[in-house]
Amino acid sequence: MKFSSLKNQLSSLRTREEFGAVSPQKLEEGRTALLRTIGEVEMAHPVYTWTHKADFVLDFALQSVARPMAVGFTAVMLTLGGWVAAVNASSESVPGDTLYPVKMAAEKIHLTLTTSSEQRAKLQLEFAGRRLAEIKNVRASNRSGKQVRVQSAVQQFRKEMASVNSHLDSVAQGNSGDAAALVELVGEKTNAYAATIREDVASTSDVRSSEEVLQDVRAAEQDVIAVGQKAVETLVEQQEAMPDGDDEEELQNVFRTNLNDLQARVAVVKARLATIEVALRRGDVDQALRGDAYALVSKIRVNLILVQPDLDDAVDSLAAGGFRSTFNTLARLQSTMSVVSDLLIQLEVGISSPAPSKEE
Repeated sequence: MKFSSLKNQLSSLRTREEFGAVSPQKLEEGRTALLRTIGEVEMAHPVYTWTHKADFVLDFALQSVARPMAVGFTAVMLTLGGWVAAVNASSESVPGDTLYPVKMAAEKIHLTLTTSSEQRAKLQLEFAGRRLAEIKNVRASNRSGKQVRVQSAVQQFRKEMASVNSHLDSVAQGNSGDAAALVELVGEKTNAYAATIREDVASTSDVRSSEEVLQDVRAAEQDVIAVGQKAVETLVEQQEAMPDGDDEEELQNVFRTNLNDLQARVAVVKARLATIEVALRRGDVDQALRGDAYALVSKIRVNLILVQPDLDDAVDSLAAGGFRSTFNTLARLQSTMSVVSDLLIQLEVGISSPAPSKEE
């Protein structure tokens, strides 16, 4: 007999009762008898209702979704809390400080969330003011590397003013009321910033001792003047387009402020120049430096002679309502006074420098 035939015969015996096989019917009868003997009843299969299913889904959501979300939210809040604390701590930082990048990042986020060109211009005007405050902070501190820190702040200041300049174009194309309000603010801020640069930044030893830093500071002053002039010209153009509009009073105020500022600058230059001339006459300045000093004094005096007629012309033009003429004259005056400021700085640096040594 073949092995395969023997295997098939043995497999067939597994289902026969005389060889110990139990039919499904007898197996169920035995199970029922056993349950009856031990006093139990047959357990019914559980039936799940929609309530049970809903409870299961809710429990699953709480365990698998809500709890991880709560943990994540807590982590985010802790992170944000740390960020806010870092931003607050960085408010007095200056270029070169550890927290200064946090301060700059916070400003960038604030700017990114601002969509209006007018509001962005206002924000960047504010940031430019912060850069000047940082320069004052550096000067008043005992930090190392003051020149590098001041130069970094000045360069960032120039970027802020360049952005303000670009936003003025967008605002000029929009609502004239918004443009007028922004121009007034820009005029006020640029006058103040230019004065700060001339009187508090350019005059410091940290700036004057480095020609590179001094050039950056002079360029920053020119940037401020250019932004202020562009803002005023925007208002002049709107007034020319709508002579019966509300811009006339704004222009009157802006021009009066600019005239007062220029007259004050002339008075300050004359006072500083008079002090230097007294020192030169008394011999307080080294003999080797006097020749160059007198030459610079002469150049400044010539420029001041040219300023007064322009000031008179600007006053007359404004009184007659000639806004374009007033604007052009004031722009020319600003240019002349910038030259005067540069010459005055050269003069003051020159007479305060050590005299050149004489060769034996």
